[in-house]
Amino acid sequence: MRTSKRLLCTLGIMLPLLSVQIGQAGGLSRLLKSDAETVWQCPPGQSCAEKPDYRALYLKTDDTELYLSFSGALKDRFDAATLNKEFRFGDLYLHGKDGIIALHAEPGTQAEARIKFLPASAGRVKAIVTGKRYRLQTDGKPSQPGAECKTDDVAGFCREEKRISKPIEIKLDIALPKL
Repeated sequence: MRTSKRLLCTLGIMLPLLSVQIGQAGGLSRLLKSDAETVWQCPPGQSCAEKPDYRALYLKTDDTELYLSFSGALKDRFDAATLNKEFRFGDLYLHGKDGIIALHAEPGTQAEARIKFLPASAGRVKAIVTGKRYRLQTDGKPSQPGAECKTDDVAGFCREEKRISKPIEIKLDIALPKL
């Protein structure tokens, strides 16, 4: 098994952010452990202090973007059972040397990936995201003629997306926003 580590420098302190392990079966396993600041997001015009339509946990660093959406009923109980019950969907984008690993997690068996929240110490969220496949996004020119190119709204910008039919597991251990 091969392992490589990336480091994030925050205020002069080096923190391990991602550990990548490529298993013998060709699947991908990552540990996302971060003390970077997370925030709660609620719909525009709705206060997170009330009961909004939804409440989303958001984390963005130089090489990671995580968005976990929960029902608005989630307020101040962040135990594993409550998080599993109130979870609606999640999107993960993890930058690597070969491109951006993209995953969309939802409850149910037909989802691209599933997430299970685990017991964690106060002020933390732990979970395991598993999937049978993931998407690899790369920016630049398409690698093959006729390949699909998403241009968004930026002239000359191209993002190619490939479906990778290999298992993936991402273990999350992130800080909760301060209340």
